Amino acid sequence: MRASMRWMPLLAVVAASCSDDPQPLTGQASWSDGCPMSMCTSSTHAVRGAAGSPTVDVDCSLAQVSGGYRVTFRIASITEGANFDQSTEGLSIKGFLPAVGQELRSATDYSATATIRGLGWVINEAALGPTAPCHVVITNLSNGGFKGTLSCPEVQDTSVTPPRARLIRGGSDATNPDLAEFVFANCVNGG
Repeated sequence: MRASMRWMPLLAVVAASCSDDPQPLTGQASWSDGCPMSMCTSSTHAVRGAAGSPTVDVDCSLAQVSGGYRVTFRIASITEGANFDQSTEGLSIKGFLPAVGQELRSATDYSATATIRGLGWVINEAALGPTAPCHVVITNLSNGGFKGTLSCPEVQDTSVTPPRARLIRGGSDATNPDLAEFVFANCVNGG
């Protein structure tokens, strides 16, 4: 009996180290699109998944820099073997966050943009910021992840000629119908 008791502390250490598996990077976003004065059919989009999924391209990064954070994220529905650029619906956002509750914006060496795909249309690199066409607010930072909102009251869809104005707002289950929502967890922390 004494011999087995000697191994108890060692087994406890081994068991504790085995339970610290890293959590996967996950993301979700929901939004809807439309056109001013209902000049096009509105669609609702919702994408959710974890890194390594064959049907979702998801990535995010949160890096503390002088004066705030660099935030990047993307999420898209894909077919197996495809990527964001080949997707039909997705969001890709990057920008500088001065503080929680503020909008992403450009910084001296970092531009803030949104690329949005929606079942046949694409908004490529729309500017983000308080005076820009699209607005992304990070409402919460927590343990290597974040959540926030997106709205584009009027942004140009350059995938058609002539370009068409589009609205990006909340999805069918949005807390606020004017704001698309996203949540990312276990992002890469980098410089």
